[in-house]
Amino acid sequence: VHETCAIADRAGNIWIGSENEGLACYTPAANQWKNYNSRDGLGDDTIYALCCDRQGRIWAGHLNHGVSVFNGRAWKNYPNFGPSAGPLGMRVFAIAQHPINNEIWVATEAGITRYSEKQKTWTHLTRADGLPENQVRGIAFDRLGNAYLAMATEGVLIGHPADGFAKWEQVKGPEIMPEKATGDGLPGNLCNCVTVDRLDNVYLGTTRGLAVSSDHGKTWKFFRGKNWQDLVNGQRPDAPEPFPSDDAGLLNEDWITCIEPDDIGSVWIGFREKGYQRLDPTKLS
Repeated sequence: VHETCAIADRAGNIWIGSENEGLACYTPAANQWKNYNSRDGLGDDTIYALCCDRQGRIWAGHLNHGVSVFNGRAWKNYPNFGPSAGPLGMRVFAIAQHPINNEIWVATEAGITRYSEKQKTWTHLTRADGLPENQVRGIAFDRLGNAYLAMATEGVLIGHPADGFAKWEQVKGPEIMPEKATGDGLPGNLCNCVTVDRLDNVYLGTTRGLAVSSDHGKTWKFFRGKNWQDLVNGQRPDAPEPFPSDDAGLLNEDWITCIEPDDIGSVWIGFREKGYQRLDPTKLS
């Protein structure tokens, strides 16, 4: 089974999404597993994103059937078409709940969809609303309610609740790969994930390493993987000699797939090929 995502719900149960095998829920108190698939009401059996909202409902994002929501008794699917349409896109990359207004935000290949429980409405953000592209790979919020969107090819976007997220600040990195292991700004614009820790540090995972901001996205610093020199040499085919440097990378590799802060202050980073790594944020300076 290829697991893709996992969360703990408000009761302490563990939910694990997978490719083609649906969703599994482990209840520690009873030491029991329960499996859910499309026969139980899921839109399809591939899950790429999970979220537990403040009501305790489980939101599951699919490969090509939008989102499914579990209220503790049954699943209801919200595809991107028909009378029960929800998200604008079919492929869901991330789901998160806003810390202030409690809206559920869903990142898809067609833009962002926001669900308001108070109004029972779905609204959408796309290129028509100011996004530089429609494919959003990650969503995170800080304690002030600012939103951070990891874009597939356009860096990171920052929005603010004060203007109702009407305007988005874009931060981009260089098109050419930086020829160093650390530096200011973003290392590149192909982003896979974003998260915020309990101190409001923002972590952006890219295909060229990690970008971190400690001032709500105003400034950034990047940290690359141990394979960064090989990647630089690979993009310099005319160089007569390999690119020399004694500056070793901090990360296991450049390509980051997921990031998750824990409750004791560490940050866990997952990679495409090199497993995972635990970092101490105080050493990212």
